[in-house]
Amino acid sequence: KFARPIATGIIKKQRSHGGNCYQLLHYDSMCRYIDGEFPSGLLETFASDTANRTFGVLTRGDSKTVASLGFDLIMLRGNAELLINDEPYHLNNSDSAFLSLKISPNQKTTISNLNVVIVTVENPTVFTELNKIADLRWDIAVYTAGKISTLLLNQLQYWLAAGHSLIHFGDYDYVGLLEYARILERCSGSALFIPAQLNKDFIKRHGTPELHSKQTVQHVSLLNKLQKLPESQEKQLLIEIHQQLQSTAKGLEQEAFLM
Repeated sequence: KFARPIATGIIKKQRSHGGNCYQLLHYDSMCRYIDGEFPSGLLETFASDTANRTFGVLTRGDSKTVASLGFDLIMLRGNAELLINDEPYHLNNSDSAFLSLKISPNQKTTISNLNVVIVTVENPTVFTELNKIADLRWDIAVYTAGKISTLLLNQLQYWLAAGHSLIHFGDYDYVGLLEYARILERCSGSALFIPAQLNKDFIKRHGTPELHSKQTVQHVSLLNKLQKLPESQEKQLLIEIHQQLQSTAKGLEQEAFLM
C-alpha cells in the first residue's frame, strides 16, 4: 500500500540527519489515494468499549502513548447488593476478601438497598480493619487509594443523587482535608468523619510535624478550595479541623484511631 504513492511521486524518500524520512509532496493526491484505498479511514473501527491503552497499542504500538486508562478499579466491602449491567453482586464484610469493581464513564454501579451509608477510606490498613472503628456506622466502605479519581467522584455523586449518604474518613492533614473538600465540592452534604478521640491533645500526642511541613502545596490548594466552597455546616466543620492542624502544627494519620 505504501509503495504506490512512492512510485507515483506523491511521497519521496530523502536523507534526513543520520537517516531517512519520507516527505509528502502532493497532499491532495495523497488524500484521494487514501479515500480510494481506505474508505473507512486509516484507523480500524474499534468497539466503543475498547480500553484506552488497548487503543494505543492498536494505533501506535505502545500503550503508554495514552495516559488515561479510561476506567478505574476500586475495592469495596460491606453489607449491600450492587447491580452492574443488571447483574447482582453481593458485598461481604470480611477483613480478608473484598470486591474489586470497575467503573468508567460508560459503566456506573447501582446500589440495590435503600438509604445506604457509604464511607470512603483513604488508607489500606484502615480499610482492612475498619470494623475496629467503633463509632463509625457504615454499610459500604470504598478504598480510595489516596487521591480520589475523577471517575470515583462521578460514581459517588451518582450514588448521592440516588438517595444514599456519604462520609469521608481520611488522614487529618492538608492532603486528607483537601480530598474531603474535593468530595464536598461535587457531593454537597457529604460528611467528614470525626472520631470521638479527635481533639487538639490527640493530634499533639499522635500527630507528626512532617505531615504539616511537607504539604505546603496541598495547603495552598486547600485554602483555594475553601474559598470556592459554598457556606455550609460541612464547610464550617472542615475549617475547624483545619484550625486544629494549624494550632498544633501537626498532621494525623487515620491509623492512629486503630490503636
